[in-house]
Amino acid sequence: MPNEKIVDLIRLSDRELTQLLERLDSSQHSGGAGGKFVRKGIRWSLRQQRAVVTVIDETSGKSSAVVIPRNLSTQGIGFLYGGYLYKDQRCVTTLRSREGEPRCIPGVILRCSHIKGRIHEVGVRFDHPIAPSDFLLQDPTQQEEYLDSVDPSRLNGTAVIVSQDKKLTAALMKILGETRIRATTTGDLSRLRKSLHHNPDVIFLDASVVKQEWEQAMRSLRSEGYDGAILHLVPKDGKLPETRIILAGGSEVINSPPEKREVLRSLAQHILPDGSFSPLADNTSAAPCDEAEAAEAIKRLSESVHELRKSITENDIISVIHTVEDIAAQAEQLGIAIIETLTEECIEQLRINGIAGAKQSLNQLATKCGEAGSEPADPADGTTPQPAPSASQPAAQ
Repeated sequence: MPNEKIVDLIRLSDRELTQLLERLDSSQHSGGAGGKFVRKGIRWSLRQQRAVVTVIDETSGKSSAVVIPRNLSTQGIGFLYGGYLYKDQRCVTTLRSREGEPRCIPGVILRCSHIKGRIHEVGVRFDHPIAPSDFLLQDPTQQEEYLDSVDPSRLNGTAVIVSQDKKLTAALMKILGETRIRATTTGDLSRLRKSLHHNPDVIFLDASVVKQEWEQAMRSLRSEGYDGAILHLVPKDGKLPETRIILAGGSEVINSPPEKREVLRSLAQHILPDGSFSPLADNTSAAPCDEAEAAEAIKRLSESVHELRKSITENDIISVIHTVEDIAAQAEQLGIAIIETLTEECIEQLRINGIAGAKQSLNQLATKCGEAGSEPADPADGTTPQPAPSASQPAAQ
């Protein structure tokens, strides 16, 4: 984007920005990618000083602005922006890799929530997964330790191996045999396309299969709607440029023949292990939430329902919207997609029809929150809450 004007709408000094980020961290505010989408990977704290997001508008064209990254996962990013961005707008996020190279990642705006003044927190879903370890995370050591600590038997999902190399296929199958990932194999892309409707979590794509057409092949897979991880297997002495592979739609490059540790670490980035909770977007602890953290999140969810009832009774629409946004953040931490969907519907109806017009959606939201926290709830009818039993652990989506 050398000829584009890049504006800085944040307009905060470094000191003010540091104070704001610390406040958001201490309040555990999460503005990640909400709505109908729940990020399936661990979120890592990302403190690159600045990044650039280019928003693509059908009528006004492209506009680029400086943003402050907060967190990064395989499938999305959360950042602070000096203005409002509309849901479903197309965008391109430019981050610097560990090597200092700019990496352009296309995606779509999924959430924009107000923080203070002109500052909003934005959640973006990438068009295809990336490898967070490619970028400058706040604490890369924590991530290294986490990826090495994941028990392979907790990795559960589906994969397709695209290769005509029997030794390579056998090596991958042996590694996957230590996991719960169910793998199928194929020797050509045409058969792979027929299996895309099963939406495998991971595709291992052998560079030797597609040869000179690897770029076209990956763009084709993406254009056909596949949004899972594509792990591109490239010979150690190969000359395929990693940056071009990523730009074409690849998620990560793995050396071939594959090493067990490298493959398992890649899978741990793209598949959340069974029984794990994705931590808050700005949680500096890289490991998934433990049982105590999950119980605390469920407790906050129940407390938010009480606050929602109070705000509705007082007919305070601003407080109602803020409480619904808090519920969305808590549901996102726990991986409860249905509650996130309901919060999106509630906020849309509140802004259009007010509290009275959103009553049915608010009731549905409180009911689902009550089920998650073992507390019956109907905010509009003022149901008396019952004592909640010990918190359970809903699995991350």
